[in-house]
Amino acid sequence: MNRNSRWIVAGAGAALAMLFAALSRIEGLNDEIGLFLALYFAAFGIYLLTLFVLGRSSAAVRGRRLFILVFAVAAVSRGVLIPAQPVMSTDIYRYLWEGRMITHGFNPFSHAPDAEELESLRDENYDDINHKHLETIYPPVSQAVFALAAGVRPDVQTQKLLFVLFDLGVILLIGAMLRLRSIDPAAVVVYAWNPLVIFETGHSGHVEPVGIFFLLLGLFLVARQKNIGGFAALGLSFLAKYLSAVFVPYFLARRKYAAWVGVMAVVVAAGYLPFVGAGAGLFSSLKLYSAEWNFNGLAYKVADSVLNDPVWTRRLLTLAVGGVVIYQAFRQKDPVRFGFVAVATGLLLAPTLYPWYVAWIVPFLCFYRNRAWILFTGLVMVSYRVWNIDAAGGEWALPWRIYAVEYVPFYALLLYDAFRGRRKEALV
Repeated sequence: MNRNSRWIVAGAGAALAMLFAALSRIEGLNDEIGLFLALYFAAFGIYLLTLFVLGRSSAAVRGRRLFILVFAVAAVSRGVLIPAQPVMSTDIYRYLWEGRMITHGFNPFSHAPDAEELESLRDENYDDINHKHLETIYPPVSQAVFALAAGVRPDVQTQKLLFVLFDLGVILLIGAMLRLRSIDPAAVVVYAWNPLVIFETGHSGHVEPVGIFFLLLGLFLVARQKNIGGFAALGLSFLAKYLSAVFVPYFLARRKYAAWVGVMAVVVAAGYLPFVGAGAGLFSSLKLYSAEWNFNGLAYKVADSVLNDPVWTRRLLTLAVGGVVIYQAFRQKDPVRFGFVAVATGLLLAPTLYPWYVAWIVPFLCFYRNRAWILFTGLVMVSYRVWNIDAAGGEWALPWRIYAVEYVPFYALLLYDAFRGRRKEALV
């Protein structure tokens, strides 16, 4: 990598960290959506510039020094956001509440936040808890992380710090996986400097890095033929946020791995064991979410507008995701490539697509640098315009023009690159 490129990347990293530092100082960010998006897309522009410079460098992203720079900027950019009060999403207040419930001996699958038995736990954050009438939707490993943070210090900053540490662990794991595949580990910049990942972890404090960490750890250990640890880690990932379930068909389709899926199942069962007293409450909120929630899912919005039947719309989309996952499980040899396709399909066909859900695909972009998906990690943040609609007294839903801004450039680039790729293959 030449000296000019190195200085450009270093300057970009400094600018990225300063932008997030400025963003962290804005109070009531959900009331300043225009300013938020201006700062966010400035950071996203710097991110794209960095990817372009590194991609054009003659000695592309090579060397330990660059990896250290990438990691340092990633840590600082997340760290400056930790003191900020989360307002774009209130999920972290739910995490904190449930962590405190566990440390006080209550089962979050049995008691909703508004339960009379929990009145003594109500504090200044209680009003910010969402869906107070529902028991938890978050599985046991997430609950353990919530409780760990609440046990250390019951505030949102401690919760966010723990998630940031997991996220930095994700960066190190991606670096190790890249080295294992003889890919320059500094390609981790695709994840490490991604503004969506930085914001949703450091500012909003979402639990995604916990599930992503154990998912990548599982794939890394399986690649090194450490199957017990690998499938145990995949089980822990499921117990953090369920998504690793999409890998079950992939491993069942391969005789050498099929039996090891049992390890994953045992870990999952053991994880739920301390909470079995909740009975049907273990999955009651998850069932409700699956049956009723929808936000920012273009496929769902289009299909439901045609069918005018939310139940059948969800069924058809679920069947479509299942069909693609099973087909790709037999077609794809590389588990990372399979993960990319499966997660991408799940995100595009999901009825609910909050911006932080998109963080799940970003690790795979370090291995398969899909330009359309990288672009979408920026465009999806436009969905936060819903706060303007909410402030105006409107329904918590997005108009078609927001979907157009998010999805039209994404699908246009996705189709263009797919078509161009086929043309190149035809010419070879």
